Amino acid sequence: MSDYIISLLCVAIFTGIITALIGAGPFYSSLKALCGLTVLLTVTTMLSPVLSSITDIVSKIPEIDELPESNVTDETVVHETAKYISIYTKDFICTRFGADKNILSVSTTLSTDENGNISIKSVTVNFTAKTDLNLEEISSVISETLMCECIVLSP
Repeated sequence: MSDYIISLLCVAIFTGIITALIGAGPFYSSLKALCGLTVLLTVTTMLSPVLSSITDIVSKIPEIDELPESNVTDETVVHETAKYISIYTKDFICTRFGADKNILSVSTTLSTDENGNISIKSVTVNFTAKTDLNLEEISSVISETLMCECIVLSP
């Protein structure tokens, strides 16, 4: 390691002296680039043993032929997606319109196409108690936001 540092210092000092002696002549920028390249190559000589040790470590990592099978089905994905859309829609209604979470439930119906793409078919907002909120406005905002049919039910 000390040999490496000594050689790096020597190259840096030598290239510094050369660029100082040449001055601002016509070859100054080319010579400066060549000196920088020399210092860079000296630095990389230290990195070559490190890089070879890294490749040795990487080559010892076992390869996996196949990924383990997952027990997640398409129905599970659709069910969980509908659940989270309902949760976030309920939070949105409570935040935007000031609705009480205790008198409100939201259910979401999803559909899948032949390619497996999931889309929202409809959202049902059910108020379990009377509310003074504008139900038509809630239906309109949810329909526009989620781009689906929104049904609002109230006693």
